[in-house]
Amino acid sequence: MDKELFWAAVRLVLSLPLVIVLAYLTIKYGLARRQWLFPGARRRMRVLEQLSLGPRTGLSLIQVGREYFLIAFHDGKITLVKEFTQLPEELPVVVPERENYGREQFFQEKINFFRQKFKRGR
Repeated sequence: MDKELFWAAVRLVLSLPLVIVLAYLTIKYGLARRQWLFPGARRRMRVLEQLSLGPRTGLSLIQVGREYFLIAFHDGKITLVKEFTQLPEELPVVVPERENYGREQFFQEKINFFRQKFKRGR
């Protein structure tokens, strides 16, 4: 084998993984996603919140300028549900209250659930 061809193959084997890693990092953490790199660039639109309602179904609250839009999406279709001039108020987080409900009771409920599930499957 020619000496030049051998060294060309070695350079290829060493540089190809480097190119693949750099391409991956550029795609995953690209410059377009880093707004702090471009202080003059401003965004005109942003997604404030998303709520999944199923595998390909959900709701999104989007801000465009000073207006807010509630958008529903389902199987590639997008529908405007409602427009807001002000941001809707936040909903309180509801946590079910159970007295003396600790880890042991939680795990015991899960164990019983799976026991019943596997008994039915046999």
